Amino acid sequence: MGEYNVSIFNIAYSVGKIADLVDSQLTGHHRRVAYIAGRIAEELGLTTQERDEMVLAGLVHDVGALSTQDRVDIFDFKGINGGIHAEKGYKLLSILESFKDVAVHVRYHHIRWDEYPKQEEMLGGNILYLADRVDVLAQQQSNILLKSEEIRTQIIEERGKMFNPKVVEAFMRISKNEAFWLDSMSAMILAPRCEYYKNIAFTEDVMIQMGLFFSQIIDFRCRFTATHSSGIAAVASELAKLRAYSQYECTLMRFAGFVHDIGKLAVPIEIIEKPDKLTDEEYSIMKIHPYYTYQILSHIEGIGKVKEWAAYHHENIKGTGYPFGIQDSGLDEGCKIMKVADIFTALTEERPYREPMKSEKVLEIFKRVEQDEEDEEFSCLVEVLKQNYDNLVAIREAAQRDAIRRYQVFIE
Repeated sequence: MGEYNVSIFNIAYSVGKIADLVDSQLTGHHRRVAYIAGRIAEELGLTTQERDEMVLAGLVHDVGALSTQDRVDIFDFKGINGGIHAEKGYKLLSILESFKDVAVHVRYHHIRWDEYPKQEEMLGGNILYLADRVDVLAQQQSNILLKSEEIRTQIIEERGKMFNPKVVEAFMRISKNEAFWLDSMSAMILAPRCEYYKNIAFTEDVMIQMGLFFSQIIDFRCRFTATHSSGIAAVASELAKLRAYSQYECTLMRFAGFVHDIGKLAVPIEIIEKPDKLTDEEYSIMKIHPYYTYQILSHIEGIGKVKEWAAYHHENIKGTGYPFGIQDSGLDEGCKIMKVADIFTALTEERPYREPMKSEKVLEIFKRVEQDEEDEEFSCLVEVLKQNYDNLVAIREAAQRDAIRRYQVFIE
């Protein structure tokens, strides 16, 4: 299996789709902000690279809005708390080398222009701020063409206060035409597309960076989920190694472990953390998460089998798993490695409502799963797990200790 290439634009686009999962009110918000920010940058005569940075920043700007309060703050036009999720977004995006410059724009996208210590150096952040606020105002209107002048008036009133005068003037020029509003509000057009940022090699270092980035979006919603994906990533990678996968394939497996639960952003945290048995309705909501994992990863071309390895961890060869009912040859060994790693990590890690299970209990549960699966390949993986049980526990614990340290830095 050779090295892949991935599109930076597609990564950013997928992050915007992730934000859509967190709150349905945000659906299309990131694409619209990306469009408006790109148009303003173009109108200001910025370079292609600078314009593309604004498009990327628009697509990812609210990635740090992980809590309910963060999402409430987004819709307050002059809200003073937006800087909290902006700082979280900056910390998350700084993990990715390709998003270092974008991260700076995101960090400052809720700071008023008249409060900037060095105003001209923060042009990108202010472009993003204005684009973001325009979309917030637009979503409060039932007929954008009737209300566009009202929005333009609100923006120009903040000239020299919330917004850089040059940015306001550029916006006023491009927003005169009805087509601008129709294009930006449709969320169907995202132009100009990024020309400067195209593909990067999906090297092992890039995979680890991206994996940590996505896992922190998933897990850092609260203290009790802060280490889960890191544990599964470490166990899955080690199982792949024990099954003689190449080093590159093992890193792909680690990346798949990091992202396997990204669809859980569509599941309320109250359900994820519930200590008691889920109701039928709650369970039906929980079952949607692999579907959304698959859909999010579908936006990132060039990641090989990662999409299937990550999203099929609740499937089985009988076709009775969820949510796709994949069976037989549709499930390769990598999917089953992820399933074993997921079960093992869930049982052996500490949960807010119980201590880690002892090895005897864990293996008893695996025996029952084996009997239900009736899958020789799955049973072979369970045997590998048994033979390397203590080492896998140690690997999981080390990975999760690192994750909790990262979480502590993140919330400081």
